Amino acid sequence: MSTPSSRRHRAALIVAVAALPRRLPAALIAAVAALPLACAPIGGRQLDEPPGEQSTPRGEDESEALFTFYPDLAPVAIGSAVPEVELEDADGRPFRLATHRGTALVVTFFESRSPNPGLCPEILQRLVELHATMHPELLAAVRLLAVSVDPVFDTAEVLRAHATSIGATGGSWLFLRGDPEAVARFAGGFGVVMWRRADGSVGHTLNTLVIDPDGRLADQFPGLDGWSTTDLLAAVSAAAR
Repeated sequence: MSTPSSRRHRAALIVAVAALPRRLPAALIAAVAALPLACAPIGGRQLDEPPGEQSTPRGEDESEALFTFYPDLAPVAIGSAVPEVELEDADGRPFRLATHRGTALVVTFFESRSPNPGLCPEILQRLVELHATMHPELLAAVRLLAVSVDPVFDTAEVLRAHATSIGATGGSWLFLRGDPEAVARFAGGFGVVMWRRADGSVGHTLNTLVIDPDGRLADQFPGLDGWSTTDLLAAVSAAAR
């Protein structure tokens, strides 16, 4: 079982990676990509419509990943208020964190067309398992949020179809999308780094958040290694009290 301390150290590593210079040698990028944080191998093409400031390739070398950075963005610490974000759900309805005060939230980031079944699909499967594990009283006090990092591709229709395909249906679930820059800034506050792959899809690191009913970050679960659904259930149960 993972501990909050070990997860904090791992989250700090993610934030440190996000703070690296915008253009990195290919060898260093490959080493970072080997960490069990990313949703797929890093690609190296620039975003067509990049949110925020974007680096440019060195010459013709497309082996470098092009990250999106916000130097002004401070990482959200455990116990701190989670910044507001304006998104929309799979039915096109506006979503704001503030409207869910009084409810514990589990938030993860994903892309529906992830090329690696052991990463993005795995993180959503853990939330499906969490949903199945929670007793009715706890389930009524929790919402499970899946935020797309690829909102251009993940339209409302795509989100609805994806949720149905993995069995993530019912009132506890919200699949969300939004303005690419709003999504990038929100995710970036939790050390989630994103990049555009050669095929146009969006790669990213992973972090799953637990937000308490007062809107504060109660816990976080970076990557996939070192924690289980049991750990997540314990954190959600503690936050929802």
